[in-house]
Amino acid sequence: MEESNATTVDWLNLRQRGLKQLTREIGILMTILDQTTWEGTAHDVTATLSQDKTWTAAAFDATSGEVVGMGTVSVLRTFHGVEARIDNMVVRPEYHGSGAANQIMAMLTERARAEGAAWAELTCGRQRRRARAFYTKHGFVETLGGVFQKSFVD
Repeated sequence: MEESNATTVDWLNLRQRGLKQLTREIGILMTILDQTTWEGTAHDVTATLSQDKTWTAAAFDATSGEVVGMGTVSVLRTFHGVEARIDNMVVRPEYHGSGAANQIMAMLTERARAEGAAWAELTCGRQRRRARAFYTKHGFVETLGGVFQKSFVD
């Protein structure tokens, strides 16, 4: 790993980053994730970050401070109990191997546990082999085609 690819990870705070910058940075990450141009707006960013039980963890370049990775966790009360949904897990390719994804995932799953979730769930397409291996490494088990779950119950 090059020195310039060192990262720090923290909860994403709209007020600290500014809406215009954050919309641009998230747009870059979502384009990488979806492999198509992200058409999201500043409204989409504020709507997601302002939800009561949704948190976004982000990796920041240690030198520039730019967002280079992120993931979200939403905690929901359902008929089955409290569960967490992890979405938008993505790290810019030049930061793969930097540890940023591991730190983001740790923050997301710890938040889910702290909020009382019995398990976390995420989805991942079959073509995303690296991502599937990453989720398995972090204790997620594929339960249905592309649906992965991790139990927090001992």
